[in-house]
Amino acid sequence: LTPQEATRDALGLLTRQIRTTDDDVLVKGGIVVLIGPAGAGKTTTLAKLASQFIHRHHSKDIILVSTDTHRLGAQEQLMAYGRLLGIPVLKAKDQNEINQILSAVKDKKLVLVDSGSLTQSDLRNPQALPTMHTKIEGLKHYLVMPASMQAATLDHIVKTLTASGLIEAGILTKVDDAINLGGALSAAIQHKLPIAYWSDGQKISSHLYPAKSQQLVSKAVAMVRTTPKNPNLEAQNTMGDTTQFSSNHA
Repeated sequence: LTPQEATRDALGLLTRQIRTTDDDVLVKGGIVVLIGPAGAGKTTTLAKLASQFIHRHHSKDIILVSTDTHRLGAQEQLMAYGRLLGIPVLKAKDQNEINQILSAVKDKKLVLVDSGSLTQSDLRNPQALPTMHTKIEGLKHYLVMPASMQAATLDHIVKTLTASGLIEAGILTKVDDAINLGGALSAAIQHKLPIAYWSDGQKISSHLYPAKSQQLVSKAVAMVRTTPKNPNLEAQNTMGDTTQFSSNHA
């Protein structure tokens, strides 16, 4: 093989290792709880999902729920997004209210739930998270994963939550703030976590994309090319356009 062919084959193999969910949230709907560490962008991601949903469907088919009673201004921020999008927002302050609200709105096509930030205590006992004890059929938890987070920390979070079997998929955020996608993609592959969406930008009008494995690998390669800390790899990549590859080639 030439170096260009070898690179293409390696990227094709990498592509086949990344699992995705085929835009399930916006296509199929359901009750989706976003969880993640502080600063991951949960509320903004929730608003982005809501904005795209009402462009495809109707605002009467969606409702937002806030369970974040710890972060100052968290519920007010979600209320502001709700007013902007014309979507009702309900607030739940404890386990009983969460169960009551989710039972009352399960006829909606999509229910998006904003949760509080994950703490070390939560990671030691994920089963104690309030939304883990609902008896609502079809409720799913999506982990919001900031690509800019330290790789070891992100891997620890993904490992802990996937081991508990409580996470349906992940959403990559803050891609525009990350130096590379290596840490996030490695964690998802290593712990067999499907990726549902990836996003950049802090505004709800910013892009939110359904995750496609080939697109994520191409994005990762493009980021490596523009990173001055990897001059040797960048030089190697200039031998040919290695972002154009077939996921079936390997």
